Parts: sequence; C-alpha cells; structure tokens
Amino acid sequence: MSRETDKPKRRTVVVDCESSGLTEDAIAVEIGWWDLDTDERGSFIPPHDEAWVREHGHPDALRINGYLERIAGQPHDDGTEVRRLHHALRGQCIAGANVGRADCAWLVKVFRQAGLHPEPWNYRLGEIG
Repeated sequence: MSRETDKPKRRTVVVDCESSGLTEDAIAVEIGWWDLDTDERGSFIPPHDEAWVREHGHPDALRINGYLERIAGQPHDDGTEVRRLHHALRGQCIAGANVGRADCAWLVKVFRQAGLHPEPWNYRLGEIG
C-alpha cells in the first residue's frame, strides 16, 4: 500500500446558506448541509437579530429565500446544530453553489459567533450548480 492509500478519504460536505443579502454585512439566516460520503445532513437557523434582517436585509434575497414566510419567528439553533456542522466539516472538503464567494464568508461569521474555529474545512471545491 502506498502512503496515499493509507490516508483516510477526504469527505465532501455540500453547504448552502440562505442569507439576508449579498453585501458584506449580510448574514446567514438558514444553513443546510449534506455529507455526500456519510449521508449525514442537517439544517438550522443560526442565531440572528430578526429585526435587523427585516430592516437591513435585501428585499429580493428575503423574498427568494422565503425569510418572512419560512424562517422569521422559527426557533434559532441553540449551538447544537452549528457544532454538528463544524464537526462534519473538520478537515473535509466543502462544496456548494456559492462557496467561493459567499457561503464560506457567512459560515465564518456563524462559527465565530458560536466560539468555534472559523474555517474547519481543509479544502474548498469549485462551485457546483
């Protein structure tokens, strides 16, 4: 066996964040994920100020992600789900439709807010569509 085959396979975890908009101050308002290799998956609403989102969120973003109809007023994660996602990403490949520009930036904010290392993933795959 070569050294390469002795190493455990790096898993791919697909992440999708719904956000308050696409500007730098935008925040994640819902996160969904799926580990393609283990089939573990989850979704949660990270803690955030709903009044701020209503006031500062981009109307198109909030309409597209259904913020007012689906997300606002729902229970926010108590830290359990964000830690679960952080653990699933540790040392793995992160993938998604928007990981290069936005999703990773929003995850960093969510992980920092939870007191976790901001970038647990090892590699970022190209965007998938």
